[in-house]
Amino acid sequence: MPGIMAFGQTHSYTVPNLDTESLEVLSSPSIPVSICVDPQITIYSMVDGRVICSAEECNDPQAERLYHTAVKTYDFFRDRFQYCGIDGNGLIAPMHLYWDEQNAAWTCSLALSGKQCSWRFNHAFVREKIVPHEWMHGILDHLWPHSPFGESGALDEAISNINAIACYRWNHRRSIHNISTWRISTGSETLYDLSVRPSMPLIKLRPEESPSQANDMGYVHGNSLIISYAFYRAVQNLYAKTGNEDFAFNGPLDVVWNVIPELDDNESFEGYATKSVEIALRTNRIVAGALHEAFHHVGIVLPPLPLEDNQRARSPLMAGRQRLLRPELYY
Repeated sequence: MPGIMAFGQTHSYTVPNLDTESLEVLSSPSIPVSICVDPQITIYSMVDGRVICSAEECNDPQAERLYHTAVKTYDFFRDRFQYCGIDGNGLIAPMHLYWDEQNAAWTCSLALSGKQCSWRFNHAFVREKIVPHEWMHGILDHLWPHSPFGESGALDEAISNINAIACYRWNHRRSIHNISTWRISTGSETLYDLSVRPSMPLIKLRPEESPSQANDMGYVHGNSLIISYAFYRAVQNLYAKTGNEDFAFNGPLDVVWNVIPELDDNESFEGYATKSVEIALRTNRIVAGALHEAFHHVGIVLPPLPLEDNQRARSPLMAGRQRLLRPELYY
């Protein structure tokens, strides 16, 4: 049955001694990176299979638009995260244009030669936020082998949403206060709006249900908005506290990238939120606090953040009660 996530508080945070007033954020993801190469992008027609655009020649206007958008996407992940292609070393899967479905997708299949993956785009879905969204699916498929169903599938979708917005903001320097910054659309149809709080809480598969097209593979897309909106709320909260737009956006974004190697194959929203706060606490308590509040706002109940040393000194009675009620937070 649908319901707000209300998980037991069975976890405690390990917190190093940090300068919590600093506006420093994680400088790079904890993902191995290599020297990047120039992107080798090839676009094929899904009508007849021929190459319609590459670095050597591009005579199709729609394919040329996809090519240049893909180059900007490649450049974003390279320049922002020192991560090239889908494997960190510049690998780029084939791109297919003129899909007859009104959609875009990262798709993989098994062949004799192994796993074969590619991107597919209907021409209406060649947009500056949709291309990096699908690109991030490819990166996640490489970095985080996971179930595409249920909560882990929704996390994949949310992380792709967040990076699509980040790519667009990087290329256009758009303000976090501009609502259009947070919308992913085809131009005529809004697919996602990260600035809108989801109207539904987390929907879980019932015991008798299996992931299927009828239930969106475990309510993947609807549930993804919970995590997407939590990111938006954390960014807005950080700006309210610091007045620094770049810090407000980049602090949570760096956490998103640094949490990826820590995710389990069937990661839950609770696990993702807990690990995100843990990672933020290692570097900046302000970011950790904003994320903690945002996750709580969307119904993910986490352990309270531990008091700082100066807070304990000012309130020994309260600190004593905290130690009595939650001793694992302090010892």
